[in-house]
Amino acid sequence: MKTRSNNSFKGLFILCMLSAAFSINAQDAFITTWKTDNPGTSGPTSITIPTFSGETYNFDVDWDNDGIFDTVGVTGDITHDFGVADTFTIRIQGTFPRIFFNFTGDRKKILSVDQWGNIAWTSMASADVQNVRTLCITRSKYCRFQ
Repeated sequence: MKTRSNNSFKGLFILCMLSAAFSINAQDAFITTWKTDNPGTSGPTSITIPTFSGETYNFDVDWDNDGIFDTVGVTGDITHDFGVADTFTIRIQGTFPRIFFNFTGDRKKILSVDQWGNIAWTSMASADVQNVRTLCITRSKYCRFQ
């Protein structure tokens, strides 16, 4: 009986550790919400995540915010077609130093920055995300500049 109790405790401990690791990892992501049929350069069921050519990128995207990163190793702009016009929350992890709309593209499709994550931002110049500085200051524990 003592062995069974110890094994149950070990199993519960491992489950708690895995759960905590997943929660910590989930906080590391840059999370945004987009509306595909707002005006933009991509189609009404798509979004384009813009990058800046002067930076180095290597990021992963979770297109449906389910914790599974569907596209990995992205090194530049990426367009995704969701198949239907709707509002979607996506996650980005990895090396993503800058979002760069430059007052064009799908800038009107991004509705919110829900979490800044642990990304080391190099600049917000031409990010064109409304109130980006205010959001960064109020959520400073999730936003850091290199």
